[in-house]
Amino acid sequence: MGSNFTYLDDFIGRVVQVDRGGPESQSGILLANREDFFILKGENEAIYYYQHTHVKSISTHSQDGFGLTTVLIEEDLSEGTTFTEVLNELRHKWVNINRGGPSKMEGLIDSVKGDALTLIYQNTLLLVPIFHIRNVTLGAPKIEENEQPGGKNNDKF
Repeated sequence: MGSNFTYLDDFIGRVVQVDRGGPESQSGILLANREDFFILKGENEAIYYYQHTHVKSISTHSQDGFGLTTVLIEEDLSEGTTFTEVLNELRHKWVNINRGGPSKMEGLIDSVKGDALTLIYQNTLLLVPIFHIRNVTLGAPKIEENEQPGGKNNDKF
């Protein structure tokens, strides 16, 4: 485990705030700290995998505030010890990458090779450098109004 983030081990089971604001900011219970990422259960019950390298700050309220409980429930967490191993475990699953802002994307992870992953969204293959992934969570595909599964728009022929 990288020496810069071993302090997170003391916060496992406590409510933390990742980053202080902006689209990537998230409150939740810190579930685990691994070699180059940590696992957070967010306010919406989703499980987020955050790479250490992109986190600007982590804070906790002295009384574990933020309106969440610190009671841990057994979760079905990744067994991976590195972020790349987690991404490999998520192959062929629908994920949300980078929860907000202009770098937000979603799709099905097709493959993880070297320092990039291939994401399938509708009829598009996206090559995403792993370094630029701040966080990832499992998610269901979003179907736009007027859109059929498979990317076909009802208004277009």
